[in-house]
Order: sequence, then C-alpha cells, then structure tokens
Amino acid sequence: MRRRSIARSLLSGLAMLAMATGTAATASAAEGSEPVQAIGYPGSVSALAGGTSTALELAVPRGTTPVRVEAVISGSPGSVANLLVGGRVGVRTVTVPASGQVSVRTTVQPGDITTNATAGTGTNAIPLRLQQQDRADAVCSTRSTTLQLASARLVVSGAEAPPTTLASFFPQAPGRVTVVLPAVAPDAVTAAGLAAVAGLSTRYPQATVTLTTRQPAPTQRGEIGDRVVLIAAGSGAAAAQVLPATTIPTLALTGGAQELRRAASALGSPAVTLAAAAVGRQLADERPATSGALTVSLADLGRSRLSLGGYGTSTTDLGVSQSVFGRSVASARLHLVGTHSVLPKDAAVTLEVRWNDYLVAAVDLSTTRDVFTVDADVPASVLQSDNGVQLALHAVPAGGRCERDLAALPFTVDLDGRRSTVTAAPGTGETVGFQRFPQVLSGTLPIGVRGTGEARTTNAVRAAGIVAALARAARTPLDVRVVDADTLLEGGQSGIVVGAGGEDSNRVNAPLRLFGVRLLSTGTATQTVGTDTPYAALQVAHSPQRDLLLLGGWDSGTGQSGPLLDRLAARIGAGAWSSLSGDIYLANPGGQDLTLTARDIYPQAVQVQERRDNAWWLAVAGAALGLIVLARVLVGRRRQREIADYVQAQERRDAAGSPDAPPGT
Repeated sequence: MRRRSIARSLLSGLAMLAMATGTAATASAAEGSEPVQAIGYPGSVSALAGGTSTALELAVPRGTTPVRVEAVISGSPGSVANLLVGGRVGVRTVTVPASGQVSVRTTVQPGDITTNATAGTGTNAIPLRLQQQDRADAVCSTRSTTLQLASARLVVSGAEAPPTTLASFFPQAPGRVTVVLPAVAPDAVTAAGLAAVAGLSTRYPQATVTLTTRQPAPTQRGEIGDRVVLIAAGSGAAAAQVLPATTIPTLALTGGAQELRRAASALGSPAVTLAAAAVGRQLADERPATSGALTVSLADLGRSRLSLGGYGTSTTDLGVSQSVFGRSVASARLHLVGTHSVLPKDAAVTLEVRWNDYLVAAVDLSTTRDVFTVDADVPASVLQSDNGVQLALHAVPAGGRCERDLAALPFTVDLDGRRSTVTAAPGTGETVGFQRFPQVLSGTLPIGVRGTGEARTTNAVRAAGIVAALARAARTPLDVRVVDADTLLEGGQSGIVVGAGGEDSNRVNAPLRLFGVRLLSTGTATQTVGTDTPYAALQVAHSPQRDLLLLGGWDSGTGQSGPLLDRLAARIGAGAWSSLSGDIYLANPGGQDLTLTARDIYPQAVQVQERRDNAWWLAVAGAALGLIVLARVLVGRRRQREIADYVQAQERRDAAGSPDAPPGT
C-alpha cells in the first residue's frame, strides 16, 4: 500500500511539472482528467510608448478547450507593459529585465474567447494585445518606444475535431506537415511534392514541413495541428480531397502533370480557405510572379508607420531582405519621409539611421522643418542577404536637464511608410556563398535530381530540406520546377542539383570536388581525409553567370554517404538559411558538421592531377632548359678551340718575325 501511495505521489508530481512547463503531457487542464498540449503561433505585434498593439489572434482548434496563454515580451530593459487577453488585463505591470525579454503566462477565462477568428481552424479565437505604459523615470534614460509581443502559445485540453473541408484543413499554426510521395515518383509528382513543401514553408514558417515516401499508418496518432498531404499522379484538373476516417487529418491531391504542380503550390496560399467543401477542384496557384521592382516602400515591408518619441533614446527596427527585389542587388538607397512635432526651445534632437549596425545617416532635427526627408546611401560592403535597419531618436531637453519636467512639451517623430522607400541597384554586390541565396533565384527554383527509380525519389526527399529553408528565407513565393540535371549544369540559371557526384563538381568548377581524398586547411593546420571516409556536402559553385547549389557526397561504394546526406538535408531544413556561412556545408560520420569557405578546402584528387600535369610541364621545361645549356656549352667549347688556334697561330707568326706572313710559312 505504501508503495502505491509513493507511486501515486510521484506521478502526481511529474504531472504538475509537465503542466508548469507547458509541454504536451498527462497533466490536467483543471481537474487532472484531460491531457493538455501547447500550440505555438507565428507572428508578432508591437506597441508604442503609451499605446496598445493590434490583436494577435490565437485560433482555438475545434474540439479543444483553452487552458492558458503564454508569450514573450521583448524590448529595452526597464520598459513596462500589460498583456491584454480578450478584453481584460491578463498580466499587469510586466517590467522587461536586463536580458531584454520576459516570458508571461496567464489562465484563459470564458470571456476571453471571441468568435471573429481569421484563421481556418474554427470560429473561436483568443486575441492578445500588448499595452506599453509610459515610464516615470528620468527622461534622458535610454529606452525604446516599441515593445514586441511574440512566441505566443496556447495550451489546450481535449482532442482536436477532424477537419471536413479544404478551407478548415490547415490550422492557423500547424506543428508538422508531412508531404508524402510514392516510393518511385515520376518527375511531375516529384515537382508537385517539392512545390507543396515550398508553398507550405512560406505560409507556415514556424511549422516543420517535410517530404517523405513513408505514409503514416492508419493507427498512428499525431499532435494537435499535424497534417498529412498525399500527392499522386492523375489526369486533367487537380482535385484536393479531405480523407475521412484518418487518425491524422489527411489531404489527397491528384491531377495532371502541370495541374498537379500548380495545385500543390497553391496550398501555400491563404486563398485555400475559400474552398468550403470536402473536395476542392481546379485548385491552382494564381499568384503573380515576382515583379522585380527595384523600389519598395516601408509599407511593402510591413511597416506602414514608424513612430519615435520622448526624451532620451528611442529606437525602432525594420527588416529588409534582398529577395523583396526579386533579384540580387549591389547597393541600396534609403529615402525616409517624416514629420516631427514642434521642437522645444534649446532642446537637442538627432535622428540616426543604421544599416546592419553601420551608421549611414544622422540628421539634426533642430535644423529641419516639421516635414523632413532623409536620404542615405548603403555601401555594398554592409549589404547582406537579410538586412536590419535601425532608427534611433536621441532627444535632450533644454540645458540637458534629465529630471522629469511635466511642463516640457512632448516630442514625437512619425515616418510615413508609404512614402518612405528603399531603392536597390541590381548586381551581386559583395555577398558570397550561401548568402547569395535566395535572391539569385529571382523567384524561380529549378531542381535537377540525379538517380533513377527509388534513388531518384530519395534525392528529391533530400532536396526538400533545402527547398523549405530557402522558401522561409524568401519574401516572395518560389516557383519550384524539376528539370534535367545536365541541362541545369550546362546552362546559366541558378538552382539546385541533388545527388551530385565528382564529375558534376568538376563540370561547374565547384570548390569541393566530390572525390575520395581531400585536404582540409584551416590556415594553421592541414588534415588529410582518407579514401575510405564517406562524407556529404552542400556547396555553392559560383560563376559570373549564376550560382549553383550542389548537394552530394562520396563513399567507397558502401552507401555510407546516404545517411550523411539525409542528416545534412534535415538539419538545413530545420534551421534558418541565414545561419549558413561560407560556401561549403560538410557532414562527416560521427563528427560535427562544418561550414567552410573555398579558401579553406582543397580537393586532393584534382590537385594530384594538377600536380601530375605541372610535373609533366616542369619535365618538358627542364629538358628544354638542359638542351639550351648543353648547346651553350658545346658552342662555348668550339669557340674556345677557335680562339686557342688563333692565339697559337699568332704566336708562331711572332716567333718567325713575319707578323704579316700566313701561318705555317
């Protein structure tokens, strides 16, 4: 009896711990009777000083009961905020610590649930808002007028009701979407599968989107928000059908070659929420291609208005990806249009603009009119694939007094996001390696797949990890196509070759030739990797016309490079593309993955041939030099004999007393 009591106490303690951490466990929602699970939601909202953000709606899956909400508030240390849940203050007076972010949580009350959800998982939602309080400390302290609410999670209990229509099939925040191909898939089906991965990764950047040939078993259970998409060949117009009686909600997609790829790409469009039926027909992606405009407004980048204000320092940030221009760019010019309030007498106010932490402009607002402009040229040396722009307002009251002066006039700056623009000049700039992607693709992603039969489909599955990472990094949808690998290698278009081998790497002059023996050089040491050691690599082959991604490896015929390729592709798919540096990502058995640059690694097999060629030329040059030296020696010896004969004849003439007589007389 005592053992049972101890066991029950231990289980109860573990359940309470799982509940506190918000993980899916056997804890209870209120009475300890139903399991709970945490659902993560993408997106964020921001609140200015003294203001309230727009709502971040957390859709409640049908059949579940919300238990609590969790989120992260970030901003300058010392900033104070309230978390509004529904129409009430759920968490009051939250102070941002020195780390710059703080986690908050609160239980859900019945009145917090509304019926105006914008997502397709149901009509119920919980709106979250962030309210920033004015600070009452010294007015010259460093602070930010913008706080951000992100990383929202909703803990729910109960089981999710299965979706019955295409409109409600994908939830607002899916956890995992598995796209399934046949074991031996024709290229049209492969292209559709990769297009589905790209579209869904763009639409749900926080979800795990994978491609596989293994269909989940009918009895296999998933987490709330998990989805399966089956893709198969058909004919004519594409059809998308929600399958009944599946443990994990499943969508079957069929159609002709072109129709199937377009329908798969359309899964990444919010327009699918209009298909209020179990079967969606003539589904197609009608989104326009990348415009390629070289000027975009801040509103196009998601910031229709930027506001700064107060004394001290206030900042706001903006993201600018090269992919918004639909191409690589060599330089950029920032044009800001703003308005500031009346500047109190003798107050000092400046506005600084930084691009990737590099100061590109600084304006003394005391010398400008209330409506002002800022123009800043961005050097190519600071331009990256994904860029961060920071605006900082520094304001000091008259005389530099930092005590709070309630009589002082407030000071604010507003920037018009529609009239403020970023203009780019086309070119490659100074970005190199992986950071040339995805902008070099110009919205189109051709994929050349090596192999036949199941091996070809396996390579397509590996390509999906790279496609997912590129799609999340791109600001516009990618048009994914499967093309002939040889045509892609010989052409001038940027793209991906999957299953590449040594000959492929030679043809495009890749930095790492995919052969058996390599030399790794770090500048201080050189390491030889033997011919019996398999490896896998993703690398960038650069030429003046294009940049090509090559995914391939080498082994001695044992197939050991296959698992390394799987591991490498999965890790790329699970991470952020911006985290890749250099132009080679290398996976070794039992070792840590490495990111290298072309100057760090040398292909031994090619070097051996080059050395042989060099040795041959040296031998020829040496032989020629030897002949020249031998000829000069022979000529010199003959000349010496001629001089000796002449001297001897002259001596004979002198001895005979007839200097003009011919020799021998």
